[in-house]
Amino acid sequence: MSDKNREYFYKMTLAGITTLYIVVFFAHCYLRFKTFGYFDWDLAVYDQIIWNLGRGDFFSSLLGVNFLGHHAHFLAFPVAVIYKLCPHPLTLMFLQTAALGLAVAPLYLLARKVLGFQWAFLVCCLYLLNHGVGYTNIYEFHFTSFAPLILFTMFYFFFIEKYVYFLCLSVLALLCQENFPFFIFTFGLYAMVVRRSPRWWLPLLIGSAGYFILYMKVVVPALNPGNINFALIYSHWGHSYGEILRNLLLQPISALQYMFTIEKINWLWNVFSPFSFIPLLSPGYLALVGPLFLQRLLSNRLPETMIFYHYLAEILPFIFLAFLFGLKRALAYPNTRKLMLAVVVFTVALFQTIRLGPHFSLFSSRRTMMDDVDHIKEQWVKGVPPDYSVVATFEFLSHLSHRKALYSFQYIYSGSYILSNKTYVLNKRIDQALIDFDDHFMIGSFYKRDNYKKIQDFLAYQQFSVKDVVNNMVLFGRGGKDQKVLYEVLKAPPTITHPLDIKFGSSLRLGGYDIRRKGDYLELVFYWHALERPGYDLSMAFGFLNASGALTETIVSPVCYRIYPTQAWDKNMWIADHKYLLIPSKVASQDFVVYTGFKKMDSSERLPAFELKNVKGE
Repeated sequence: MSDKNREYFYKMTLAGITTLYIVVFFAHCYLRFKTFGYFDWDLAVYDQIIWNLGRGDFFSSLLGVNFLGHHAHFLAFPVAVIYKLCPHPLTLMFLQTAALGLAVAPLYLLARKVLGFQWAFLVCCLYLLNHGVGYTNIYEFHFTSFAPLILFTMFYFFFIEKYVYFLCLSVLALLCQENFPFFIFTFGLYAMVVRRSPRWWLPLLIGSAGYFILYMKVVVPALNPGNINFALIYSHWGHSYGEILRNLLLQPISALQYMFTIEKINWLWNVFSPFSFIPLLSPGYLALVGPLFLQRLLSNRLPETMIFYHYLAEILPFIFLAFLFGLKRALAYPNTRKLMLAVVVFTVALFQTIRLGPHFSLFSSRRTMMDDVDHIKEQWVKGVPPDYSVVATFEFLSHLSHRKALYSFQYIYSGSYILSNKTYVLNKRIDQALIDFDDHFMIGSFYKRDNYKKIQDFLAYQQFSVKDVVNNMVLFGRGGKDQKVLYEVLKAPPTITHPLDIKFGSSLRLGGYDIRRKGDYLELVFYWHALERPGYDLSMAFGFLNASGALTETIVSPVCYRIYPTQAWDKNMWIADHKYLLIPSKVASQDFVVYTGFKKMDSSERLPAFELKNVKGE
């Protein structure tokens, strides 16, 4: 077989693998969306932004600012044109998946020029297997996911000396986000060091620096009145960018100690180990992305140095560039066995993908399997009129993002804007609220003991009525009477069907419960007696066991839906906590058993558990 035919075979194989990547990863995104699996708010934020752009509106109610005051996502404008053809959150996820997959085209051309077509094929396979690519693909939507496609193309035009195309791609890269000028500037320095003519580097140096200064000094102050402040990520170094820079320069030892903690060394290991550390053979190309490594390593925001998010998207193109030239250097050594090197590099990358990446577990997660609660969420979302203003917790947001007045419950619960010390106040009436009071991301990220007071203030101001309750989720609406009761403060000790005497220290006693089955639901009332003022928040867990005794589902439900938690109760109070548990379809038609346990927030203390009586299947 001639080299031409062999290369054609490699190209077709790579095209097939890329198509498979796009199909499989988008299928995951589709199923994840259908099952309300996007647990953060990024997809909702950007979907609302781009939907609004089609209507000439730059304001994001979710962020609380003009979207260009949050990030310099000017790439939203061309994306909005494509989005018009099919306005749906999944359109963004498809564009993200396609952009990440199709980045192999310029990468192949670049790698072929540096290493030849066989190594180019291997490099592209390693790219598609890289855990950073995989997690960027499935973690919500971000404009930085276009970085590999744009930057690989920019690199390719630089090395084949197509100046106009290179300059256009450099401008396009700037449109992705406000930190991209850093490595456009460093790439300009690189072009100067390798002695390209000034037209290759002077526009990059002047344009990137001018663009960054203009955005930070003019656009951000005009469009973001202090609602979001990214300097807070580095507040441990100072209160302004100037103070931060000065302290870093004056305290280099402290900066190095902060940058190379065990957690961050582990992150660096996970970043470079899939490449067998070969990019380290080309430190000059790694230096091009040095500012972004500093941005991540000096930050106090933990996700920035975790592989499960999207933060590697803008770094990976430079790591692959260093990888190419590192391989070129390794292959130039006289004693290098090329086949063995290829086998080792691929084996290490595959092992790390299996260990670290999402590729081989895309469809084994609960995030892609629709359950009974997802069907309820779907009904609730479909029942919200398109012109209604809505407050919602994270998993609902991307399904409600085609409206101008959509607000994230996290702002209300935390009481402040994201990355801000500014108080958040929603001083307008809302038509509906879809709130999961045990939203894992919200509680895990924003829980504070006194946040329940903000929930109480919000509900008192809105004067909602309860339209429906399922497990931890409550559907609130304007007007009418409560369809279900969430909790009651009792004036006298109640009459209890199933009395108990379970004590939680000296402060709290569970006096018993009532229970009945109503169709697909268990309706329960737990009667609590505060012996003293409890100093903790308590949650309940309900485990459904099938006829064989196997646990089929666990539902965790905070006492009184976090609206009136145990820590807020006064001495001698009696509280009736009403629960409406959706019986899992797996056990609904058979005899089942429900066990109830308890957990204190921020505590691993073992607490009592017991079986609920009279709940056998109908």
